[in-house]
Amino acid sequence: MENRLEACLRYALKGDLFPQYSENWGSQVQRAKQLLPDASGQRKRIALVASEPDWFWACFFAAAQTNWDIFLFNPRWGEKERKEAMDIAQPNWRIEGSSVSIVSERATDEREGGGDDGGLRVMIPTGGSSGRVRFAIHDWGTLAAAVDGLRKHFSSPAISSLCALPLYHVSGFMQTIRAALTGGKVVFDSKLGFEEDCQTLFSTAPEDRFLSVVPAQLKEFLEKKRVLRSLGGFRAIFCGGGPLSGDLARRSREARLPLAPTYGMTETAAQVATLLPEDFLNGIDGQGRPLPHACIETSCANSKCDDVGEIVIRGSSLFRGYFGERPRCDEPFATGDQGRIDKQGRISITGRKGRTIISGGENIDLQEVEETFLQTGLVKDVVAFGIDDQKWGERLCIAYVTADQCDGESDLRSAIGKRLASFKQPKSWLHLDRLPKNSLGKIDLADLLDQVEKAAGREIE
Repeated sequence: MENRLEACLRYALKGDLFPQYSENWGSQVQRAKQLLPDASGQRKRIALVASEPDWFWACFFAAAQTNWDIFLFNPRWGEKERKEAMDIAQPNWRIEGSSVSIVSERATDEREGGGDDGGLRVMIPTGGSSGRVRFAIHDWGTLAAAVDGLRKHFSSPAISSLCALPLYHVSGFMQTIRAALTGGKVVFDSKLGFEEDCQTLFSTAPEDRFLSVVPAQLKEFLEKKRVLRSLGGFRAIFCGGGPLSGDLARRSREARLPLAPTYGMTETAAQVATLLPEDFLNGIDGQGRPLPHACIETSCANSKCDDVGEIVIRGSSLFRGYFGERPRCDEPFATGDQGRIDKQGRISITGRKGRTIISGGENIDLQEVEETFLQTGLVKDVVAFGIDDQKWGERLCIAYVTADQCDGESDLRSAIGKRLASFKQPKSWLHLDRLPKNSLGKIDLADLLDQVEKAAGREIE
């Protein structure tokens, strides 16, 4: 691993990794090395808050040569999230924008958060379903295992990417790690436009080109004919961040996009299952088979294949634990996701475990409520959620975006009244032009709760 790490760092630092930045890459790396303090001796921590790709990666690879724990920070965190993250990480130094500043001189306790006994550790942020900030610990061992598994799955000599996802998030971060470990290249979305960025990447071999998107980005791409022409030049377009809707799948097949729905998370160093594009175009749904480095089962593994259960993962890319919490042993990782595995070993994610609230003493499945709203054909986007309520215990709320054929809220209420039992009908309705989502296309629940609070909802007795 050490020889491979050294080779990876040499490749990353010499400038071939990033075609867009090849001219100034050397000076950026030298600047980062000069600004970073001496890390000899005891392990130190650094919070990396940079958002510009060239500076982010110059700082990362310069720090990766030293004895640092690198914490990836979301530059868009608000005051609350940033304080949470700083309290957990307690970094010695912080890189923010183009500056490097000292935060604390405290010595680092090697035992905090577990992990291996030396070398690089990367703390990747995750909010999970709880909404609170946590850092999943990865090292070169877990990152390399994830890269090797993906390369074998696609039989690709190198992995090159057009990166349009946030660098602090595992889905954006891993694109550069894959390229660095396999001799690939990375192009970042720029002001030149998507088509120009594609042309920069397309100097690489066709079988090595990959793109990662979330459903919201895929939907936007499908509406642009010029973009569609460029999308056909990729070996695969990974789409994660949640199950793919039937409409997006249909439109992607009609456009003959090499879509590869994926399943993974921060704790697994990105994807652990991926549907091959040729299978997707042949009408197969779901997230495909596990990658070679992962074993995926459901909690109902001894039952018939079509049973839905909690997804459980074993594999060499699994994180070492959450920083500041007890180290993770070698036990399987229970994800909290619900899904099924068919007879061919393909995985289909159906939702999150525990998406149930108790309102007025009745159990309400939030996914069932959402699916019922979508089945009316009167909404094009919807999310159900619960909020604390003195009367109901939890109050069922619905936020939705109406479809063009919906004449008004009364039509929607009437349709839902015929389909759902009275106790499953929302107590608060929030009609929006669009649902608030983060940069990865996931629902921003904190924003929704704030909007419900301001609107005070609409109480239905």
